[in-house]
Formats: sequence, C-alpha cells, structure tokens
Amino acid sequence: MRVPATAPIGTTSCCLWHGGAAGTGRVDDAVGVEFAVYADWDHGAPVDAAVVEQLCASFRPDDQTICIWVAQKLPNVLHISIDVDTDSDQDALRQGHLAVVEAAACANITGQAIKVTAYADDQHWTWVP
Repeated sequence: MRVPATAPIGTTSCCLWHGGAAGTGRVDDAVGVEFAVYADWDHGAPVDAAVVEQLCASFRPDDQTICIWVAQKLPNVLHISIDVDTDSDQDALRQGHLAVVEAAACANITGQAIKVTAYADDQHWTWVP
C-alpha cells in the first residue's frame, strides 16, 4: 500500500519506499548500476490532487521504488522518481522518460516530458527536449 511521503507542506505526494539511499551507484554484475531517476511532466495546467491519488493507487503498483508528487511551487508539473538498474546512463534516462510518459497516459493528462535526470554515485545525466 502506498503511503504519503514526507514532503513539504502543500505538496501532494506518495511513495512506497522510504529507506536507504537511492541512486547509490551500487554495481551488481548481473544487472549493472543502480540509478535514481527523476522525471518531470508539464501538464500546462495545475495537476489536481485527485490525479496524484489515482496514480498512487494504480501506476506500477508493484514497483516499490516509485514516488509521485506535485509541488506547490510547480503545480503544473507532475514529478516521478524511480530506481533503475541498468548498464548505461542513457538507458536510465530512456527508462525515466518512458515512466513519466506512462504515468501521464495512466492519469490521462496531456502535456510533455520536460526533464529527466539520472543519478549514480556523484554523477548525473540530464535529458531535456
């Protein structure tokens, strides 16, 4: 069951996972490197709290690394974060982009991906349109 994440006042959010350090750059020979990936979707209008609640209940319900939120300062932007195990930063960015596109489709909200950032160790890579 997803529960509200610890978030700033005025932020609508949910997370399943609350422990450890995401995007540690941990290397697993069988899988690759663990990346923490953050993706942003600009809806062009405020994203309703009900949309976030719906996504919290229905978007990738078995993935315990996902967090979904809309911050008070950016009410038009849906944010998601996921952990990705892969061999490359480019694949981590691709998976983050696909995840935010999938979330927007699940919520039936229009707009576009505006930024995806992948973190591992002390490095990060960013995609913007």
